[in-house]
Amino acid sequence: MSAEKEACNFCAWPAELQRLSFPAKIIELPDAFVAYLKDSGSIVLPDGCVPSFLCITYSESLCSATGHFANKEEDVSDSEEWAAAAEDEENSSAPPAFPALEADIRAAIEELGGSVFPKLNWTAPRDAAWISHNGTLRCHTPGDIFLLLKSSDFVNHDLTVALGGTAPAGGYRLVLKRFVDIAPHLEFRCFVAGRALVGISQRDPTIFHPQLPSLREEVLQRIKAFFTKSVLPRVTLSNFVFDVFLDAAKVFLVDINPFSDETDSLLFAWPELHDLATPPAALAAEQQELAPAPSADPASAPAPAVAESTDLATTAAAAA
Repeated sequence: MSAEKEACNFCAWPAELQRLSFPAKIIELPDAFVAYLKDSGSIVLPDGCVPSFLCITYSESLCSATGHFANKEEDVSDSEEWAAAAEDEENSSAPPAFPALEADIRAAIEELGGSVFPKLNWTAPRDAAWISHNGTLRCHTPGDIFLLLKSSDFVNHDLTVALGGTAPAGGYRLVLKRFVDIAPHLEFRCFVAGRALVGISQRDPTIFHPQLPSLREEVLQRIKAFFTKSVLPRVTLSNFVFDVFLDAAKVFLVDINPFSDETDSLLFAWPELHDLATPPAALAAEQQELAPAPSADPASAPAPAVAESTDLATTAAAAA
């Protein structure tokens, strides 16, 4: 599993695979910062680093460029109370400071257009979105990013459990992607077994999207074509899970994960996916003989199962 996990590491993706995703910058994380994230104590942000929502008048020039208050007169009372509470709690030790890392992050944010989506080698801090000022992972400052990373159990799992707690090849990295406001009904998780696309689920399993039924065939064909022509030739794994976002003109690769129960199966159950990944012997032989190639017609491949939410109830049906 460690080899499969390493292959899903965004930093290990080949350049042509990374280009299928949103523009991104990869920043090396110093050992001291990794130790800071692993520390399970209270959430204390690095010295002088504040989230953008603590600025009195938010603007790209003030918060995105600096991540600090311009001067004491611009501080708001809430921020003073927040800082005072943190000082009382941590009065026995000075807060950590990572000025070089902050500078790298600010430069990356500016290069990527002023707002970014953060993740580590594998995982984004989705479970900590509630703590941000807008309930999303949209970040404008180093403080926004540090607050999400420090608050996330998903990130802690990356650091302490993934690969048995050992660092990935090349070390831990912060991946900053240009923030894109993704339409939830057009983000999907796709399951691949034996180099065949066996299942597709909407990415958010909690919401019924009334527009999806009418888009079903279009979504299926676009994902199948993207998988066959763009993903399969660039991913060497036999089994994996990948997420995509479909906008009007292009399909974007969002993430790649292992084909295992450590990855959320969303509207499927893992036993169901394993059944889909084990076709009858005759079909298996046919698929092996006619293995997909980059030039293959995606319409000729066996149809994957499609799981979609209907009135918040899970259904699965074979695509026509």
